Amino acid sequence: MKKLTERMLVRLLKNKKILFSHKSKEYVYWCTRSADFQAQTQTQTRVAAQPKLAIQRLSEITIPRADSKAQEWLSASMSEMRGSVDQLEASFRAKLADLTNLRQSLLQKAFAGELT
Repeated sequence: MKKLTERMLVRLLKNKKILFSHKSKEYVYWCTRSADFQAQTQTQTRVAAQPKLAIQRLSEITIPRADSKAQEWLSASMSEMRGSVDQLEASFRAKLADLTNLRQSLLQKAFAGELT
């Protein structure tokens, strides 16, 4: 499925007459990452040789409305969670690399006859 580009998103928001600040842009970004939004885009996408999501169909996609405080809170929460996920992923990759190194070290010692 084709990813939603910033240009497409701007057209969608202009079409829906949504004016937004930097904080609400972040809220809209997180909305576009939701499973509901992805399902809507998949439903609205027409496939012939290449998937196409026309502006008319794009305008039929709904974005949940929230007041500015709720948008700010949701955006901050999602950004914080994303940071935590990134840290966990980095930790996992480091541990995986350590295990790979340990395995190689054990194999090297086994083939050299150094294990008893």
